[in-house]
Amino acid sequence: MAIGKLCRKWAQLETAITHLFLKIGGWDYRLPAAYPMVSFVDFRDKIAALRVGVLAWNCREDIVNLLFESLAYIDNELRNSRNQLVHDIRATSDDGIAARHFRGAYSHAKEPGSGKLILKEPTFIHMNVEEIQAIIDDVEGETTYLFKLYEWFRSPHDGPLGPLLTPPQRQHLLRQREKQSQKDKSALVRKHPQKSSQE
Repeated sequence: MAIGKLCRKWAQLETAITHLFLKIGGWDYRLPAAYPMVSFVDFRDKIAALRVGVLAWNCREDIVNLLFESLAYIDNELRNSRNQLVHDIRATSDDGIAARHFRGAYSHAKEPGSGKLILKEPTFIHMNVEEIQAIIDDVEGETTYLFKLYEWFRSPHDGPLGPLLTPPQRQHLLRQREKQSQKDKSALVRKHPQKSSQE
């Protein structure tokens, strides 16, 4: 159900991207051909075009930076997480609550030292619904924020930016950074174990 909700929210995010794409491109969304034609433009191509288009507008630097930050987070963080959740395989975990997330695919590698070819299996990641909800919250936050930017482009001005100066919290990215930090600390402890008092 959580992944289904994510898909629904992602569709709304794509709608926000499409609105900005049409507005910054100078196309009226009410034109009969607007949506049929823009539907053939890939999501990532729209993002790339928005980055170029907003610079062509020659508008305020702070607006350009805010849009670039949002697009970078969507393209580099949320899109990858969404794709993994939708396309990767999951199985029920032993506790019956969370899920085991099969990330990656089977591959081969050379065994250190001997050079023997070995089979590498996908990694298994324990994932609970709260983590999926954090991604959903960020998708919703970016969607709302993009529509605020869209409203600014409908009537550009030189006055205070108000709500645009407070971008979404982007909790998913913070959580990912915390996880990576914990992994790095664990790896450091394994590499340099503390000596016991007897030693």
